[in-house]
Order: sequence, then structure tokens, then C-alpha cells
Amino acid sequence: LEGCTSLEELPKDMKRMKSFILLNMRGCTSLQFLPHMNLISMKTLILTNCSSLEKFRVISDNLETLHLDGTAIGQLPTNMVKLQRLIVLNLKDCKKLRAVPKCLGKLKALQELMLSGCSKLKIFPIPIENMKC
Repeated sequence: LEGCTSLEELPKDMKRMKSFILLNMRGCTSLQFLPHMNLISMKTLILTNCSSLEKFRVISDNLETLHLDGTAIGQLPTNMVKLQRLIVLNLKDCKKLRAVPKCLGKLKALQELMLSGCSKLKIFPIPIENMKC
């Protein structure tokens, strides 16, 4: 779906497609939200430069790589604590992101958290042991 600039939302029957491993929606600039679903096989979700996306919803508890860079999200959901396999979280250039939730400190697999360009970020309350500098 990369580059589908007129895509505003994902098809509702996508939740039946349990075998997705990677979903790349880079550059879907009109995408406004993600529907409630649990794509159990998904390991990688790329929402890079989905500039109309203001809220992120966890759509797979098994994510290992999550790219939210260049989105309009202002905060991350507290249910991100369910992402216990998450290794990479890219939040670069999330210009409206105000805080990193405490729950990210409970993600034991998280090794890489990218926050450059998050100009409104005020709160970073967590020490994360496994991360690379």
C-alpha cells in the first residue's frame, strides 16, 4: 500500500487477513486512523510519513518493528505495553508527540528508540536498559 496518497482508512475486512507479516503504508498521507484489529502474524508495520495519522492503535501484539516517523501522533497508547516483542520503535519527526509513556520502559525487547525531530517532546520518564545509544 506504499504511496497510496488517497487512502483514508484500511478496509474493514483486513482484520480477517491474519497472515500478514509486513504492512508497508509509507507515504499514505491521507490515512487518518487504523481500525480495531489484531493481525497476529504481523512483525513489521511501516506508517512512515502518514502525515494525517493523529492516533496510533496497536493492531498486532507481535510487532517487532514499528515505524511511526513523520506521523501527526500526539501521544502513544498505554496498551503499547502489549508489544513485548518490539525491538525497533521509530518516532523520528513526530512533531506533535508530547510525551513518551512510562509503559515503554516495560518493553524488555526494545533496543532502538528513535526520537530525533520530536520538537514538542517534553516528557521522557523512562530508563530503558536494553537500548542502543
